[in-house]
Amino acid sequence: MESNLLQWFRNFLTNRQQCVVVHGTFSSWTHVKSGVPQGTILGPILFLIYVNDLSSNISSSIKMFADDTKVYREITDFENDTQALQTDIDRLANWATLWQPRFNPEKCESMCITHNRDRSVPSYPRGSRITHDKCPKDLGVLISFDLSWSAQVHAIVHKANRILGVINRTLGPSNVEAFSTLYKSIVRPVLEYAAPVWCPYLVKDILALEKVQRRASSLALDQRGGDMEHEHRLKILKWPTLEKRRHYISLLECYKTVLGLNGLNFSDFFELALDTRTSGYHPFKLFVKNAKVNPYNYSFFVRIVKDWNNLPLHVVEAESFKSECS
Repeated sequence: MESNLLQWFRNFLTNRQQCVVVHGTFSSWTHVKSGVPQGTILGPILFLIYVNDLSSNISSSIKMFADDTKVYREITDFENDTQALQTDIDRLANWATLWQPRFNPEKCESMCITHNRDRSVPSYPRGSRITHDKCPKDLGVLISFDLSWSAQVHAIVHKANRILGVINRTLGPSNVEAFSTLYKSIVRPVLEYAAPVWCPYLVKDILALEKVQRRASSLALDQRGGDMEHEHRLKILKWPTLEKRRHYISLLECYKTVLGLNGLNFSDFFELALDTRTSGYHPFKLFVKNAKVNPYNYSFFVRIVKDWNNLPLHVVEAESFKSECS
């Protein structure tokens, strides 16, 4: 006999119909053969249950976020490692064939992260060859093959400037407080999304980001003729530099990682220093890693260590990490 819970799920998923409305005109109704109603609580739960075994029998590393899946591995032995990765791709495709949620080949990409001179790109066919991309977007962040962040900076500067232009055309400089609020609400978040990951170290990228804020402060105070220095405009508006804010955001993420507040496994990224008794240091002092190449040296889990170690004890042990950096 069918349980009440199973019957409940059956009623939720079956015998649903949908139609399209355009300017008040309704199309004919048609039955929904797949999917779940949008905006429900049960829908995402059922989806997670449905894809829960997707990673079974995968030998490579795999990361899943909503309906995005990444499978990757370090290629040390070119022939064997690429074949192992191809096998895992085949297993994912076989899972999709069995359970019928089709993968869209046009949205599947491969990339190779390397600093080697030999940048041969292995081919991963599955019916057709998976497209290779040197700078794909992953959860809103452009990741280049050499782990430089200039492409990411260029993209968000372009997007932020477009939004800033809309604000200026809509609001103008008549209301400084409203302009400042809109800038901080919908422009600055674009410039800071996932900043601990891609925080730039090249001067040209740092200046490109700050140039957006220069333009914003000039528009906010109607200083298009350059009568007032940028630093003075920031003081009037009470805006810190974007570089200072990225530094704060990175320290905040480190705080969350060390104290286990963001779901990351501390030991995967940091290790405690062997000697924490040095005068002036706090008990959460981290080991300083050596780095030979800039992308690793300026990566979040390396560059943030020294700044974190220099924080005063009362900040590190604070119950909350509120900022005065508005």
